[in-house]
Amino acid sequence: MKKYLIALLGVCLAFSCSTESESDKDDDIIREANIYLSDGNCEKAQSTLVDVSDGNNPFYIKTLAASYACESDFNEINFVSNDMSNLNTSQLLNSLATFSTSRETTVNSTEYVALKNGIRTILYSGSSTAPVSSSRTSAFGVIEKSEMNLQAMFMILAHLGKWFQYYGSADGTGTKTDCLIDYTDAATQAYITGASTGACADFSGHADLDIGTIGQSEFAARICDPIVHFNHLLDIVLNTTLSSNDSLAELSNIASDVQSIITAATTVDSTIAPIFAFYTYSSCISFAEDAANLTTIERYFAVFFETNFL
Repeated sequence: MKKYLIALLGVCLAFSCSTESESDKDDDIIREANIYLSDGNCEKAQSTLVDVSDGNNPFYIKTLAASYACESDFNEINFVSNDMSNLNTSQLLNSLATFSTSRETTVNSTEYVALKNGIRTILYSGSSTAPVSSSRTSAFGVIEKSEMNLQAMFMILAHLGKWFQYYGSADGTGTKTDCLIDYTDAATQAYITGASTGACADFSGHADLDIGTIGQSEFAARICDPIVHFNHLLDIVLNTTLSSNDSLAELSNIASDVQSIITAATTVDSTIAPIFAFYTYSSCISFAEDAANLTTIERYFAVFFETNFL
């Protein structure tokens, strides 16, 4: 009997007789990472999550996204408490630029990039080729999809706020002070002249979106952030049950208001319709990197963004 116990001990030492499964180990790691997040230790949370074996664990995905948001100084609870009351879907882009999280002083800041990484983590979790709500439902089920969608939605709203505040040189009231991009197409210029586009009147946009300075590829990368995120925002609100909480009440209006301005924009120029189907950064960037599509990009920005960001 003694020999048997010694032999058994040897087997346990060789193969680890722990009853803890890989899933249990992952859950322990993720809980540890969340403790670091609660202490504001974003870097330690991210380094801890490296040891998770199942990258498709929804708890892991949400925690990893939160660690990037932490790196961006974005706190979902504070955002809902302090900024969501400023959301006005009838003047959506202007209201986004007023968020306390929207203050940007340089292109592609550390906070801007980190928040985008958090958004990407959730958007691509269900499918790398079709990163939409239905893919997350198929991969994780309705409940997990809904939680992921809400987490992504808040980050997207904050990220859009950063983009429009910076590239619109928006003031404290969220009012832009210039055009977003340069407009060289004669028909687009004529539209801007005859339409209500706020401070966009001289066809000259933000210096950090000047193609001649930054090049077509970098221009494409920068303008595709709001394009892709806006498309995902609509996909999320159309496929998520939103809370009736007073602080989130305005969210229920996003779907109808956004659909209305999309309809208005595509009625003015139907050639921009395909842009509303870009759900991957790569598809948008590939389109925008082609100089032949620059006129369509200009018309999209003028009819959709300039008209609705005054």
